[in-house]
Amino acid sequence: MPRNLAKSLVTALSVFALALPLAAECGDWQWQNPSPQGNRLAGIAFGRGSFVAVGAAGTILTSPDGASWTARVSNTSADLESVAWNGSSFAAVGAGGSALTSADGVAWVSHAVGTSDTLRRVTWAGSQFAAVGDAGAVATSAEGAFWVTHSSGTSKTLRDIAWSGSRFVAVGDIGALVVSADGASWTAAAFDTRDTLSSVAWNGSSFVVGSTGFLASAGVLRSADGMSWTSDSLGLALPMRSIQRTASGLLGVGEAGTVFSSADGRQWSHTTSVTTSDLNAVGTDGSTFVAVGARGTIITSRDGLAWTARTPGFREGVNAIAFDGRQYVAAGVFGTILTSPDGSAWTFRGQMGDKHFYGVAGNGQRWVAVGEKGALLTSEDGVAWTARTSPIGGAFMDVLWDGSRFMTIGYGGNVQTSADGISWESQGQTEGTAYGISFGGSRYVAFGGDGSREIFTSPDGRDWTTRYTRSGGSLNGAAWSGARWVAVGDAGRILTSADGVSWEERGAGTQKTLTGVAWTGSRFVAVGEGGVRFESLDGLSWNASLAQTDNDLYRVRLLGDSLFAVGRYGTILRASCGAERSVGPPAAARPSTHRVREQAPRPVS
Repeated sequence: MPRNLAKSLVTALSVFALALPLAAECGDWQWQNPSPQGNRLAGIAFGRGSFVAVGAAGTILTSPDGASWTARVSNTSADLESVAWNGSSFAAVGAGGSALTSADGVAWVSHAVGTSDTLRRVTWAGSQFAAVGDAGAVATSAEGAFWVTHSSGTSKTLRDIAWSGSRFVAVGDIGALVVSADGASWTAAAFDTRDTLSSVAWNGSSFVVGSTGFLASAGVLRSADGMSWTSDSLGLALPMRSIQRTASGLLGVGEAGTVFSSADGRQWSHTTSVTTSDLNAVGTDGSTFVAVGARGTIITSRDGLAWTARTPGFREGVNAIAFDGRQYVAAGVFGTILTSPDGSAWTFRGQMGDKHFYGVAGNGQRWVAVGEKGALLTSEDGVAWTARTSPIGGAFMDVLWDGSRFMTIGYGGNVQTSADGISWESQGQTEGTAYGISFGGSRYVAFGGDGSREIFTSPDGRDWTTRYTRSGGSLNGAAWSGARWVAVGDAGRILTSADGVSWEERGAGTQKTLTGVAWTGSRFVAVGEGGVRFESLDGLSWNASLAQTDNDLYRVRLLGDSLFAVGRYGTILRASCGAERSVGPPAAARPSTHRVREQAPRPVS
């Protein structure tokens, strides 16, 4: 993950949570925004009266009509890339050679495939499932439970597979194009191309392949037998990621919400839909088309022309969240404000300018939101916001309410305070870069570092002392348990201190960036890159916990009796703490690998 993308969304635990009652162990994450969830969706199929969509971090959703969706428990942490129906059961495949089956789309069973390569697509061929994936992986199964792997003759990633009734065609990266009559013995087609072949379908007379070439120009390949191919250009249209046969021809979906249609596979038209999210797959029950894609996007259409969005919610970065006893407020990219009376139903209140918000805090009477380029706004109700003047400039990285005053800290370490959020007074300055600030009742702790891990403390917010500095990485969050400070940072680094003065460093057991940490009353919970969630009773020994998303998480906070995490693609997650804690069944997955943060430019003064 680029360093300059990682810093500007980093924030700290505000003091409000410290005044809340102690909480017991917190349960699994439940999606609060977007709805029903925000993980990438990669595959869609219809069977037994139900649509089934699968995606990142083990996500499985079902719907009787494509409009209302229910999350199901997959019992896997793997990214699921594709799903198919054989007339009696669904088979889903994905990362690490994972495979699952279900008779109804609700209860799922995992099976071994015999490969560790990611399987990108699965199809039903009348008598067997056939799946293809990375490194030329091919596997077949009569019922989805017992799989046999085969050699495709290529080491290139295979991205899609289609069956004509007598022949398979599989396509993939760098012109990968292989053919088989039985799914076991494969032959390379005699067609020379370096294009990425991302999708393939059989239209009743020909195989049709979506391709992407130089400068992302899109095209199609056509063949009656899978061996002899003809190419046609679609110009500079965005590439198709999935093609579905329809009663009138072919329907394709692709990047930036683009929808393609063709009667014969030769002449194509393309248009935008109701979303700008990348669309990864399209399926149908014979009367309704359902397309799924990035950020948990689901759209439907009766005719392939007019589309309806089925998954409401804000889908850009959310960087901060707070609760003032009256309502919840979340702040994010481009001045975004969201509010909620209960932490579950969220309303988009607009974008208060073009500057990213990095922190938000409330005292029960007034809200303060801060961000890049000196953004500092206040609101009495979380809906109407007023810009305020600050005695210091530059980016504000965090804001807290300490019980008697608001305090902000800037990227350059400048600190300012205000009793009412309107009139501000410049205080002291840390000796280095700061990304956030936390309060422990008698001591303020600021943390950050630009290419170094730095901690600063102050008894009053004016006089600051450097307590820890070491080259490499930075620190991104801190929390106080009443007995111990914990700070978290890049490459899974953990720092602990009993007094905020002397600090010891250790690792959490991950190389992923940790961006936030909270104390729940019984344990520390840290979150970060790729949706990771780590927990510790004492701040010393850490264990990975269920995360249920692979979206980057930017902050975690205990608000009321619930733990909240916010992050990329509008992610707002909630875990109940205490006797009433929740234990499922939301996305039913653990964090997967690798996602790059979406909106996090280096703060600009």
